Amino acid sequence: KFSADLKTGYDNNVNRSLFSARNGPVTVPKKIDSFFHLTDVRMNLVHELEEIGGFSFQANAEFFWKDNYNAHFYDIATGSFDAGIGYSAQRYSIYLPLVYEKTHYLNTNLYEEFGIKPRFTYLIGDDLLLNLGGKYLRHHYTDGISSDGDRTIRGANIGLYKFFGDDYIYADIEYTDADARSSNPLPASDYTYWTFRIGGSYEIYRGIISKLDYRYGHGKYDNFPITFQKRKDIFNEIHIGLEKGIMPRLAVTADYLYSDNDSNNNIQSYSKQIVSVGIKYTY
Repeated sequence: KFSADLKTGYDNNVNRSLFSARNGPVTVPKKIDSFFHLTDVRMNLVHELEEIGGFSFQANAEFFWKDNYNAHFYDIATGSFDAGIGYSAQRYSIYLPLVYEKTHYLNTNLYEEFGIKPRFTYLIGDDLLLNLGGKYLRHHYTDGISSDGDRTIRGANIGLYKFFGDDYIYADIEYTDADARSSNPLPASDYTYWTFRIGGSYEIYRGIISKLDYRYGHGKYDNFPITFQKRKDIFNEIHIGLEKGIMPRLAVTADYLYSDNDSNNNIQSYSKQIVSVGIKYTY
């Protein structure tokens, strides 16, 4: 399988996100807005091992690049790859991959992650799918400055998908725990984070597909010396999307994203909105 998303849009707060929070200075950074374009390419390979019934070799790769016209310092590029052995039976499948991801951000090759992310799926009845997943990752800063923030990340998630033909709804909950390997880590390198997601996809009219997703996050951060209390964040995000096929493998898309992070440390509190339109190719 192959897919490519090409989008252009507007971000009203390009320098603030959970992803960029580590760059926050003692004072709140000035809000920057920018038009942008982005590319998101994904590839999936499944090769059945015919000589071993049920087993397969699988691999996935993704490349993401967001170019901000007015704020290139906050351009971001990520690349990820996983590969491993899978096994499928009539109602369940297992995938045991090795994973690697590298991120370029803030004008530097900021960090890389590598480890394992096992996944188990089980079909309950004919239209209910159970997903179970785990992760064990090593997070390593590669910019030569932030090595004290290197950490081990562990986590698990459980989710359910309910299908109605081509339409579906889902709910998912994930727990993540990160421990810095250094006794003198960067602020917020140690944390625990709960994420709850719910949403769905529905064809509203003649090939026009609507998507609605909501995400809630709750995080607690240690090693945060700027204040005398542990940092606590509450994150809310809603995504609304429309997609309309114009050719068998080509569709036009429109998206709206609103994010809000409420923190007891004002430096980390922000809200932002992103609107975009684009085209999507799948194979």
